[in-house]
Amino acid sequence: MPGTVSRLLSSFLYSITDEEGNLLGPTWLARLLAVLPASAPQSESQGSATRKALVQAAVSLYQTASARPDPKRALPGWQLSADGTEAIQVLPPAEGEGQRQVLKQLGNYVQRITMNHPGLAPVLETAYQEGYPYMLARLSQGVNNLAQQKLSISPERAMRIAVQVGEALDYAHHRGLIHGALDPRDVFVDEHGSVSVLGVGVDALRRKLIPGGSTAVSALTPPEVARGATPDKRSDVYAVGALLYLLLLSKPPVPGRPIHISRDIDKVPPAVDEVLAKALAEKPEERYADLAEMMWALRLAVRAPRPAPAKKTSSPAAGRTADRADTTPAQPGKPGEPSLRTRARSKRETPAQAETTAAASGFPAPLPMPEIDVTVFDKLL
Repeated sequence: MPGTVSRLLSSFLYSITDEEGNLLGPTWLARLLAVLPASAPQSESQGSATRKALVQAAVSLYQTASARPDPKRALPGWQLSADGTEAIQVLPPAEGEGQRQVLKQLGNYVQRITMNHPGLAPVLETAYQEGYPYMLARLSQGVNNLAQQKLSISPERAMRIAVQVGEALDYAHHRGLIHGALDPRDVFVDEHGSVSVLGVGVDALRRKLIPGGSTAVSALTPPEVARGATPDKRSDVYAVGALLYLLLLSKPPVPGRPIHISRDIDKVPPAVDEVLAKALAEKPEERYADLAEMMWALRLAVRAPRPAPAKKTSSPAAGRTADRADTTPAQPGKPGEPSLRTRARSKRETPAQAETTAAASGFPAPLPMPEIDVTVFDKLL
């Protein structure tokens, strides 16, 4: 009975998809139906001619590349349909029934996991074509991968993309799957800024088929994986950090070099440099333990204020005294001579000197005045 229900729901899923692979119904309904295995046998009326052509082209490309292996060139990755709504990943051929069973179980598990998070591109089908296993994933209409985007990305948008990728991969980590081979071509962004990540679990499938196989190297590959180590959670931590670095500076990071992005981009707080320095540590044990810890640190770092530029300051009393001296009204006298008030501050005249000055000027001598304690005014001001 469950198998019959599964086939009926799978048939309904394909009935609401046109010949060009575009979904005619709501996306949430397709995701709900696609949780069930979608690899049941299909009739010619249910199949899509565009999809079959895409699968055949992807298999042919893989056969050509694997027949003439080039150590400097990785095998083909995800192949997109003409309208960009589907992606095909071809894997090495399975050897024996044991590998076929492992591939089926792991493939179905990848299907279920990718269906349950909006940041993961859902895998709708795992099947065989000419003996080659492949996975078919669904993408939203109008998405583009980061490798195709030539326009500069603002720091705010780069942060949002990196956080969404980190959250999606962290969800997969808690369910036993890693990406292990993140590439800018695996990250798709729509016009609203929503992210879809391709490839979760594919590296694990490939390693099941080819024990000891190496991961394809990209600009986001951590150094230990590039040397042949098996990727783990901290490999994805490095990849997400490298992705943010790439989005901010348009160039990949160099392991071991200091990070000073805040010096080049004013909108990036220095705290982000510290987060990236830890995420991009050359040794895995020096990185964040998982992506949840890194995302928490990144959110705090984005909100950290930038330090204000240092200003030259002097003592408050000296500044106030200078201000009062500058604002003293001009007094009559010869050009270039200091004012009477300035002279009185700089030198106190004796009574005899005052009488002499008065006789010379024709004015009577002023009455003796008490000394004024200017510190009282400084305190009040």
